[in-house]
Amino acid sequence: MRYADCHPNLKYYARGLCHSCYNRAYRTSPENQARSRVYMKAYRSTPENRARAADAQWRRYGIEMTVVRYQEMLRIQGGVCAICGASPNGKPLDVDHDHSDGRVRGLLCVWCNRHLLPQVERVGPDKMPLVINYIRGPQKAPSLSRTKK
Repeated sequence: MRYADCHPNLKYYARGLCHSCYNRAYRTSPENQARSRVYMKAYRSTPENRARAADAQWRRYGIEMTVVRYQEMLRIQGGVCAICGASPNGKPLDVDHDHSDGRVRGLLCVWCNRHLLPQVERVGPDKMPLVINYIRGPQKAPSLSRTKK
């Protein structure tokens, strides 16, 4: 086994350095970060690599989705959000999934996925009729003005 020059008790990683010293010296330097950004931009510019990156991200989060399935769901939904029907305006729709098992429910716009749906899940489906009646209902709020005595 080869050992690092910087820390003789640690395993060699690259350029004679251990893993943490290599990261500090090379990955965090501004010129290497700039070079890495240029490389990744070129890498992600091809459709195959973009699809590969999307598949890897979904797998990392435990979501059962592929680019082919995403395109099929997008076609079935007519290219709009499954809840509000909004057009994504050139941005990709979010993949909504059940966090307990990774099952995909549909494609949603950013607002519905990150703002509306978490509130609905917090309230629970059994309380949703109450929420809908509250929103639709003509209830009159109690007056907050104080009366003089």
